[in-house]
Amino acid sequence: DVTTTSNKAVYSGALSGDYKITAIVSATSGNAKELAIKIAKNGTVIASSISKTTTSSAGKAASFTCQELASLVTTDYLEIFITNITDTTAITVTDLSVIIERIG
Repeated sequence: DVTTTSNKAVYSGALSGDYKITAIVSATSGNAKELAIKIAKNGTVIASSISKTTTSSAGKAASFTCQELASLVTTDYLEIFITNITDTTAITVTDLSVIIERIG
């Protein structure tokens, strides 16, 4: 069981287990900007989840994905962060899908 609160996915199930977390995003931040998406567990970014892409020179939205395996126990929470690595230009997220799937 997962509930969402304060932009977090909080695991509220009774059983601990292993999960596959997938985040798929479409975002833009201007021309030729390097963007990153990353998954955090309990407020700490999981380094192996970081995925990067560069927006087109025409400023068209870029679509990219990150995925991570994580063990969750009751009250653990997950967050998805999208950052502009190039500079401080604001990011516009046009689509975001998050899938949390129990695998064991």
